[in-house]
Amino acid sequence: MNTIDSIQGLLDEIEQIDPAFRQQVRGVADDELARLEEAVGSALPEVHRQFLRAMGEDWAIPLTKADFRCARLLEYFQAVPWRPPSGYALIGVDDTGNGEDYFLDQSTDPAQVVLFPKGTNPAEYDEDLQSYYEVESPSLPDFVFCQFFFVRHLRAGPNHIDASKVQDVEGAFAKATAVLERLGLTPHPRSGHGYAYYVTPEVSVAVSQPEGYGLGVELGGPDRGRVEHVYSVLHDHVGFAPGTRRGP
Repeated sequence: MNTIDSIQGLLDEIEQIDPAFRQQVRGVADDELARLEEAVGSALPEVHRQFLRAMGEDWAIPLTKADFRCARLLEYFQAVPWRPPSGYALIGVDDTGNGEDYFLDQSTDPAQVVLFPKGTNPAEYDEDLQSYYEVESPSLPDFVFCQFFFVRHLRAGPNHIDASKVQDVEGAFAKATAVLERLGLTPHPRSGHGYAYYVTPEVSVAVSQPEGYGLGVELGGPDRGRVEHVYSVLHDHVGFAPGTRRGP
């Protein structure tokens, strides 16, 4: 497993952006992992074990819809007889009832993070499942970085703005990223698969356009003037939908 696919490598990357993050996450001990594996009835994927060891008690990202804690997974598997189909590992439990449960799909290398309702089999692709089954991220470290960047770094940070474009979106992602690079911003190495991240001391930006979706842009940072300037230039070149801007 190379650095970019490892949880420790991910923590090193995040520490460069948010030095407090590593001190705030809390992992679980090997005996708790053993209890979870006993309840599941099979070994956990190695990258999931790394994740739980590093942040399986608290991953310091304030998500409200899904629970990735080791204790929540253990509670689920001790209470429910259903098990994920072969090749899939449950990593996040949806507690809202919307069927947004997170799994590792181990048919890919690295294992990608996918979304589908518990109790179903993604290999079947029936009509109900097709509306839910979705690839969320190319790997677990990429998924954690994405959640960190959007939820903790941008949305919980100063001067947060988000805007979107839902029509005439062909080429919008490439146009937005080209504008940012002309402004002197360099894409973070985690950029790819429909996401681009940019970090500077004054402003950070995330551009997203997963397959089948419109363009989303979120930005923020301590320098409000720089944040507003970057937003204005993006708006001039990309043309966000009227009324979609949220923020200061």
